[in-house]
Amino acid sequence: GVLKMINAIKMDIYKMFKSKSTWILLMCIIAVSFATVGIMKITINQFKDNPALLEQVEQASSDENVSVGFTAKTDNIMDHINGAKFSINELFSSMTNGSMISMLVAIFCLIFFNSELKTGYIKNLVGQFTRRRYLIFSKLVVAFLFTIFTFAFSICAMILGSKVFLGYVISGGMSSLIKIVLTQFILMFAICALILFIVEWLRNTAGSITASMCIVAGIANVLVMFLSKLLTGNNIIKDKDFTLSKYILTGNISTIGPASSSKDILTAVIVAGVFLIISVVGSVFVLEKRDIK
Repeated sequence: GVLKMINAIKMDIYKMFKSKSTWILLMCIIAVSFATVGIMKITINQFKDNPALLEQVEQASSDENVSVGFTAKTDNIMDHINGAKFSINELFSSMTNGSMISMLVAIFCLIFFNSELKTGYIKNLVGQFTRRRYLIFSKLVVAFLFTIFTFAFSICAMILGSKVFLGYVISGGMSSLIKIVLTQFILMFAICALILFIVEWLRNTAGSITASMCIVAGIANVLVMFLSKLLTGNNIIKDKDFTLSKYILTGNISTIGPASSSKDILTAVIVAGVFLIISVVGSVFVLEKRDIK
């Protein structure tokens, strides 16, 4: 049994490295991460040179998120306009808080997970493995590896971009960077598992792409924010600061950063763990019970 699972993992890893889409997406991740540092510098300079834009930032609430080539708090932007240096952990957080990294990881998962459905190869695979769960575990290993490559290449590209565009490289504290990377990694891996469940459940390429993109593109966040306001506005929940976004994956991905408290980190890890377990169990159940045609 273990040998068959190892063979399934080897087969999927081979497919991942052989696939052109893997390398194209990794190059996109490198390019986006590198370019974001340059865009950030240009935009900060535009704020400095344009008094009207600068006034808008100064008047904005410190809790408000704005995009200047990345996602950041307005009070942090003012610090950088006034000369504060960017750290790698802040740059990395700005990338993961936005939807670009999660979108590229989601695209890889959708291409890889759906590839067997389109070719009909899944029938041959199911015939080779008496326990279909091995096919789920092997795909999760591939998603795990791709997420590692994504984060590693993104950080390296940001270090290079920081050196090229900013002229310096500051980590911002290694312990803080490790905390952010590990938490975002767990959240991103849970997203991959959720996409796998969607693919196995729907068995429809167009449907799985639509559903997955709605999740990672932030549409789920908007719906959750609307529902949160509905609950608090109608006094169903008395706490006016209550928000459901902290209980979904994308809500945590968009907020975890250098300023996150230990409670925020713990909440994110628990949410990721719950989604991961439900998605894996759901994927195994669906594949084990389904008749493969």
